[in-house]
Amino acid sequence: MNYSFINYLKEKYGFSREIAFANLRESNVWKSMPKVSKLEGAEKKRISRKKHGMITRYIADNIFQHGFVQIMQVDVVVTTFCSLNCKNCSEWIPYLKEKKTFPAETLKQNIDELFRNVDFVQRINVIGGEAMLHSELPDIIEHFLKYRNNIGYLLFITNGTILPSEELLSVLRKGRDQIHILVDSYPTKKFAGKAEAVERAFREKGLNAVINMDLQWYDVGTFGSRYATNENDIRETFGTCPFCHCTALYDGKLYRCGRSWGVEVNTGDAEDADAVIDLKGIRSKTEMYRKLIRFFGVDYVKACAYCKKNCTKRTVQAGEQMK
Repeated sequence: MNYSFINYLKEKYGFSREIAFANLRESNVWKSMPKVSKLEGAEKKRISRKKHGMITRYIADNIFQHGFVQIMQVDVVVTTFCSLNCKNCSEWIPYLKEKKTFPAETLKQNIDELFRNVDFVQRINVIGGEAMLHSELPDIIEHFLKYRNNIGYLLFITNGTILPSEELLSVLRKGRDQIHILVDSYPTKKFAGKAEAVERAFREKGLNAVINMDLQWYDVGTFGSRYATNENDIRETFGTCPFCHCTALYDGKLYRCGRSWGVEVNTGDAEDADAVIDLKGIRSKTEMYRKLIRFFGVDYVKACAYCKKNCTKRTVQAGEQMK
């Protein structure tokens, strides 16, 4: 739990995390569940995820008594162009039939729509493709900073192939207490040593940047392959997914799965109505809350059919380039 978020709730609504958790632990539902420490393997993961979901839902119910709507994490896709061509890209970027760079004004409208309907997002991930290919990125980051009281922290993710501009560094410094930068370092000959230079450029400006060299990618499957054909299999894939907590904002829509929009782009197979929220159509926070309850209550999404289940049991080389 993000403590800047907890402090925000206490100051604005007098919400007590301790009381909420104490009440939850006394509930019959909680007591009926086995202790995680006594379980092993997949069952331990399943019960842990279920307890996490109960906590999230319980807090959400308590918060909304005060008219408050919050989301744990949102990936904001600013472009689907990338400086790398990774064979096992988790976002399927190299395989997209159509690539886009969303204009800053469009993204700013999307951000406004998000925070018109949601009071607080604990973590915003700014992603691509490669976000630094977006020529208007400083303007987009600056717009996020207008909502700094509504964001726990902002994580800016880069693949470590492009040096940041002075304009971008200047904007990031304005929010350096709230912005974290993750520089991924992939074993590519073309960009050998570049990630270290990128990280150094951020850190020399006093920014919170770390380099990630110990990358491990799960084998979620080959793009375009359908791995499940019935609801039970799709549901099981969702239940074993390490990314089932992820949501993504793409082209003004909030997707329950960060891969759903890619499936829509390439196959034309629209995601189920409960697993996507068109922010433009929301008329009130009450409506948004009700949609979020259904949104986070789904037990699978259509995109799960295109992923291998139990993907955490298999890994692939991170950053392997397509020939």
